[in-house]
Amino acid sequence: MEFLKVKGSYYEMGFQQGEYFCKDIKTSFERLIKSKAIKSIKPKLFPNFVFSKLLKYVIYKKWKKPIEILIPDYSNRIKGIADGADVDVGELYVIQSIEVMADDVRYFLKNNTNFTPLGCSSICILPKMTYNNELILGKNFDYLSEFLTDQIVRISQPKEGYKSIEITYKQIAGCHDGMNEKGLVVLYNYGLTIEKVQTRIPITILVQQLLERCANIEEAIMFIKSFRYPNGAILTLADASNRTVCVEITPEHIGFRKPSDGVVVATNFYISEEVKKYDIPHNAYFKKWGLPKELQNKRVHQSNELRYLRILQMLKEKHKVSLEDIEEILKDHSNKNSGDDDTICRHGELLSTQASIIFLPKSKKIKVCFGQPCKNKYTEFSLD
Repeated sequence: MEFLKVKGSYYEMGFQQGEYFCKDIKTSFERLIKSKAIKSIKPKLFPNFVFSKLLKYVIYKKWKKPIEILIPDYSNRIKGIADGADVDVGELYVIQSIEVMADDVRYFLKNNTNFTPLGCSSICILPKMTYNNELILGKNFDYLSEFLTDQIVRISQPKEGYKSIEITYKQIAGCHDGMNEKGLVVLYNYGLTIEKVQTRIPITILVQQLLERCANIEEAIMFIKSFRYPNGAILTLADASNRTVCVEITPEHIGFRKPSDGVVVATNFYISEEVKKYDIPHNAYFKKWGLPKELQNKRVHQSNELRYLRILQMLKEKHKVSLEDIEEILKDHSNKNSGDDDTICRHGELLSTQASIIFLPKSKKIKVCFGQPCKNKYTEFSLD
């Protein structure tokens, strides 16, 4: 399991990360261009080297300015990663925007097929529902199977800001999940929306900012409301005072969802009244052509709904929830012989569970498993 501690200025933290993982970072852009996801949006007759140059030019041009202007510290952190790994900073900007890049590509290539990554299952259990009377959060991070080996556990200690432990990529300045020294936990699930993707700060960077700047849910919500976002997202927040809330985000709207019966569950569709009307319709289907086979002609929200309902079903069967119960839920295959794209522990050819994480804010500990939790063991890390 890859683990790294970084500290200092934003550039210094980036440089340490880039230098440590330079070998893998050097091949990242080439691997991305050759990935199934990118191949699904690249015109067949378009040469790879031309496409990669066009992709790098357009993404770098569009994403560099918002980050430089709004969060210049993270422009420095990205530059640090690039310098530490001795790679073109333009390639790093493409990778920072991977969560929204597929939607963004359609604005400069004609007749492309939009690929939307779907993934992640999040659970938050309030203390009254747990055996040890401690808040527990669980998360399966599902994404492109080809990038499994790029997952890392990172502790960041900026000169100014809270120390945090995060799950992220070797190439990424931000993170998709984490917990800071104050006990604030942020889990990021991808959201699907009919609203147009915008060129704004990538949400992985904003998750990192929440961890560095905010001590509790109130501060986090204040910070979230101060921004507008590039793409859909569902953020599960919890803090050391045993509170939790689900924040559902589109580029133009924000909705909030409180716990129900001591539990908050999220996959990849909107539930809050403020935002659910901007969701992809639940009767929408993927196209029959131009996409990876496992998505062709499949209902877009099929996996999202099945994983959500399965988590609720498993929780309802329990009077109280233990840490072991959370692990079993994250390993679940819905009583099938093996996992697939519709199970909580995902085994799709294109998309699979890359990391499974359990957060314990009270004790400042996390348990992390890279790969599917049904096959791999959890390793414990402490922020203290």
